[in-house]
Amino acid sequence: AKLLGLEVVLVCEGGLGSAFDELSLNLAVCAAQGVKVRCVVLNRVQPAKVEMMRDYLGRALGRIGVPLAGLVPTEPFLAAPSMGDFAKLLGQRLISGEEHVLRHCGGVQFVTCSVRRFEERLAEGEYSDRLLVVHGSRLGILEACLRHHAQTGEIRGGVIFTGTRHSWAPDEPILARLRESRIPTMHAPLETTEVAER
Repeated sequence: AKLLGLEVVLVCEGGLGSAFDELSLNLAVCAAQGVKVRCVVLNRVQPAKVEMMRDYLGRALGRIGVPLAGLVPTEPFLAAPSMGDFAKLLGQRLISGEEHVLRHCGGVQFVTCSVRRFEERLAEGEYSDRLLVVHGSRLGILEACLRHHAQTGEIRGGVIFTGTRHSWAPDEPILARLRESRIPTMHAPLETTEVAER
């Protein structure tokens, strides 16, 4: 910023103690370098503490002539990994639902139950926004996902099929149905335990 002659917008974590510490350190560094701090933004503030942080830090910063530009509340959804994050982690690409590469999943579910129990849990909405990790030998689970999605449109997460044998990857008729459904899906040629460890 100093070399370019620019002012700085400081973005700090939103915890009360950590925000004061982080701000103090960064304000001191900027002052030592002769860089003007234009304003401060607090990131990931607990929703219940937004007003308190706005009040305390707004007054503290006001004393030194730096405005508090805003606070960004913590949003668990933004911290959840996307299908693209999983694809990068596993070194794979989506084989269907590519347009949903930025879709966030509400958790990861390793599916080990029977197809019947899986269908019950889908009907209960338990897995609707989850990333479902299923061994490739269990294509009945994928069939259940496709049927449920066709009936309700409620698969809002994604699917990863695992397994090192080529025969465990979905065949062309299933891939065609997956592409039509747009459920984000990838095949990771790893054992399920290896996926879990990553």
